[in-house]
Amino acid sequence: GANTTSGGANFLSIYGGQATFSFSSAVRAFGMYVGGQEVSSINVFFNNGSNQTIFLDPNGYGGQLGFIGFTDSSNLITSVRLNGENDILGVDDVRFAIGKGGVPEPAAWALMLSGFGLVGGAMRRRRSLEVTYA
Repeated sequence: GANTTSGGANFLSIYGGQATFSFSSAVRAFGMYVGGQEVSSINVFFNNGSNQTIFLDPNGYGGQLGFIGFTDSSNLITSVRLNGENDILGVDDVRFAIGKGGVPEPAAWALMLSGFGLVGGAMRRRRSLEVTYA
């Protein structure tokens, strides 16, 4: 594999085993650099309410460092497991984003727009007071 951080900080080597990343607060996105893959049996499992599997293609990396990442806009990810049972892998620069995304759901947009419409309508209908000085 390769190392993207200076001095080897935050670099993880997996020698024929697994690495599991568990989050105390679920995340909406996860990514990492993986290097050294030589066999096609490397799996990435993640749990977002149901277990999901991604198969890594060694031809895509050719033993070099490559970035993999994924998001889930509907369910949050609680854990990620990298299975390198038959290989030696390097993992670096793990990235994740906590919590729900910043894009509101369609129902929230509808509620917000109707609220703006009601406020605008109320302001338009407001009668003006005529003040006269004697």
